[in-house]
Amino acid sequence: MIINEEITETNLLDLQRYNLLGKVLDYIIHDFNNAVSVISGNLLLLEQNQLKEDEIVESIKRGSLDITKLVDELELFSSLKTTSNSEICLNKILARIENISKKIKKDKVELNIVNLESELLVEINSKLLFQLIFNLLLNSYESIEEKGLIKIIAEKIELKNDIKYIELDDKNIVENSKNIPYGNYSVLKIKDNGKGIPEKIFNQIFKPFFTTSKNNRGLGLCAVYEIAKKVGAYLNIKTTENVGTEVSVFFPMKERKLNQENTTQVEKNIVGKNIKVVCIEDDETILKVIEKIMKINGFEFYAASNVKESLLIFESLKDGVDVVITDILLPKSNGVELVARLKEHHPSLKVIFISGYYNPESFDIIEDENTVFLKKPFRPSVLVDIIKDMF
Repeated sequence: MIINEEITETNLLDLQRYNLLGKVLDYIIHDFNNAVSVISGNLLLLEQNQLKEDEIVESIKRGSLDITKLVDELELFSSLKTTSNSEICLNKILARIENISKKIKKDKVELNIVNLESELLVEINSKLLFQLIFNLLLNSYESIEEKGLIKIIAEKIELKNDIKYIELDDKNIVENSKNIPYGNYSVLKIKDNGKGIPEKIFNQIFKPFFTTSKNNRGLGLCAVYEIAKKVGAYLNIKTTENVGTEVSVFFPMKERKLNQENTTQVEKNIVGKNIKVVCIEDDETILKVIEKIMKINGFEFYAASNVKESLLIFESLKDGVDVVITDILLPKSNGVELVARLKEHHPSLKVIFISGYYNPESFDIIEDENTVFLKKPFRPSVLVDIIKDMF
């Protein structure tokens, strides 16, 4: 079979991401089935009155939380084509990496993640960051033939000395590359005590489909380089054959902007009072759950299962509506089109889009202080907090 090496950056990242998915999918399905078994088993016990209600509720909550986490893991492999960069906390991504890596790591390989308590912010798409880290982690696993150690370090560095970064010329590493500019960086380091990279092949390791492993398609490091280049990060590699490898990724530092909030918690706790909320959701079960959440927290709530019902509610409320919560996919229409119609007459309307689909940009949704995208499933407290933060 002849493989065309003239592969575009986007195709390469997509192809390589699906390769990653294949490595973890069996484990995720296994854990998903376990979580479903916990929920269905406890529901059966509830029907038969075999357990105390509070014990069953607690078990079902744990099973639901496990499923939510598994959905989050699968979403890291979903399409990158329409998503944009945003301010991402490196520490949080590492926590998710640690959870997923437990499913695939070798028994004799120890994984040690050294994560700063303070947030390290980087400007990147979260899935690209996951793909970059997971590729480096898999390379380290494959380089360790027996017992070994992999260390992942997240740290802040003020770079004052000369460190060269990886540059490519026709997919080969340039020998006399430039130094990383001095400054502040969020740095990710992945170190292993594996077999290292032989000097004779080092300058070829970023070529698409170049690999020395039977279990690897040779796209991992190539994807790492493309991602780093895409987001303006710098790569540095130190390796010694039969000793190990250290890969460092230097992300220009992003500082957290502190929100100057004068609102006290007491004030936020009563914000539901006199706030009118309309929810459009065609799934009756979800609509009832949201209705209970809103009414418990003091909001004036109105429910609609379709666009026609929602428009009638808006017409009947002469004093206007403060917040609309709408599913994106609705019968014979969609939430985005509905909101556009409503905002013609209610330009200050605050909007929360809810959907099981991950990427808001797929629906031309631009988030701002008055427009938020919330992915299903979500915790009741999250929905309430979003509305509180809008006022």
